[in-house]
Amino acid sequence: MVDLSSITGLAVGGSFTCAWLSDGTGYCWGLNRNGRLGDGTEQNRSSPTRVRGLTDAAGLSAGGGFACAWRTDGVAFCWGSNNLGQLGDGTTIERFVPGPVPGLGVVASLEAGSGHTCARLRDGTLWCWGTNRQGGLGDSTTTDRVVPVQVVGLRDVDGVTAGFNHTCAWRTDGRIWCWGGNEFGQLGDGTTTNRTTPTELRW
Repeated sequence: MVDLSSITGLAVGGSFTCAWLSDGTGYCWGLNRNGRLGDGTEQNRSSPTRVRGLTDAAGLSAGGGFACAWRTDGVAFCWGSNNLGQLGDGTTIERFVPGPVPGLGVVASLEAGSGHTCARLRDGTLWCWGTNRQGGLGDSTTTDRVVPVQVVGLRDVDGVTAGFNHTCAWRTDGRIWCWGGNEFGQLGDGTTTNRTTPTELRW
């Protein structure tokens, strides 16, 4: 039985939910297609099931059909759907249990979007991977990436959030930068032009 007072946070993804506890373990429930619950199976769960092999978790984010977590030592792990490279492990093979994301520095936080993931490192840089159809990775291309690539020209990052095909981050000076799909003006730069590199929010 889980001590409810030990729950540190919740993350909601594509038809599934995850929680992480103060002891560093993670639990997920709901749809388990592509192994997004991280319990080693594809069996749907109507109650929390422990994410296999995840220890010392400092936080967790749930995406469209996958999830990622980072440990207290700054190592990132992802699992679930990987058809777009959203697990960042150099493959497009789905993972039913957490696997490490290679090639990253020390992760301070991360955010999973619909089909891409971004990690903020403790040095203030931002790295993303996965689908890049509209430039949501911020690397000046629209090429999908199966390993992390650095977001161009963005430093002193204090936080990040990822959407469907776009991403936004805020810096330590409070300025907000967004990039990716912009057909509805979601980048807030006064246009409806897609951006493959960060553009500053216009208030």
